[in-house]
Amino acid sequence: MTTGKILVIRATGAQGVGVVKNLLRGGYTVHALVRDAADQRALALKSIGATLFEGSLDDPNAIARAAVDITGVFFNLMPSFTDDSEVRQAKSILEITKTAGASHVVYSSALRVGNWDESEHWDPNSSYASAVLGKVETEELVHTSSFEAWTVLKPGFFTSNFLTPLSSFMFPGLGERTEFVSSYRPDTILPLVDPNDIGAFATAAFLEPQKFGGHDIQVVSERLTVEAVIQILGEASGKTIKAIYRTAEETSALKDNPLISGQLLTLDLDNYANLEKVKGWGIPLTSFRDYLKNEHEKVGATFNPIGNEQVDVSFLSQLPGGKAGK
Repeated sequence: MTTGKILVIRATGAQGVGVVKNLLRGGYTVHALVRDAADQRALALKSIGATLFEGSLDDPNAIARAAVDITGVFFNLMPSFTDDSEVRQAKSILEITKTAGASHVVYSSALRVGNWDESEHWDPNSSYASAVLGKVETEELVHTSSFEAWTVLKPGFFTSNFLTPLSSFMFPGLGERTEFVSSYRPDTILPLVDPNDIGAFATAAFLEPQKFGGHDIQVVSERLTVEAVIQILGEASGKTIKAIYRTAEETSALKDNPLISGQLLTLDLDNYANLEKVKGWGIPLTSFRDYLKNEHEKVGATFNPIGNEQVDVSFLSQLPGGKAGK
């Protein structure tokens, strides 16, 4: 097995943690770029063997310090609803890590990037559009980069969105009132992805660049209807979860909120997921039930909240009202 030293950008996020854990299990040395090295999530990564580097993605020197002697880089970036910061950060990351000697870049984008305009709910003038178009440009930057190998992962709907800390923003009232409020329908199919599976795909890409290099790869763990998601969440939490589906009028009143417009664009997201093709890469996939078993502590914290876990949700300040709304 040939391993090396990988820089993981935004290492304390759901994807970052999954990537770090899988890389360490695969024998890699991991440099983890974090915003606050004293944060409990960062310290948890340090405790399992990652080397922490503190700094902002807007600080080239911080990225350069973390990139010393690396052989590869994994990055995903927070979408921006107000400017081109995602693209600017991507350009900086690619330039600095290539100069540092990285030979393989793995970028995690999103399942439907490049095809959003095929939806009846697509509004090119919305703030949500500006955010996803940033990912289109970032994918192109990766495709045309001068690394020896590149891989773009295109994950589906994160299972972590249903648990603390993101659930309170994605689905207000889910944990506190056991109400699942959305603009979905009961039969809407969500192509779910366990962030740990993203980590498994990223690690496989670094291990076998000849197989995974030069590909845009869907990463979907399981396809479930919203009704099934709610049922499984209820079973895992021991709670009765009430489904509340917004009417067309209620959704229309919130359409300027990027989280709501994002839900509308997710209505047919499953059309862009080919689970058999995903399975063809040979990476074991995690069912939603197994994900919730693995995250049983977070399930308990979500549905029996006693405090607010800290998480980077600074992007929410860009949203109308600063939250998703009911």
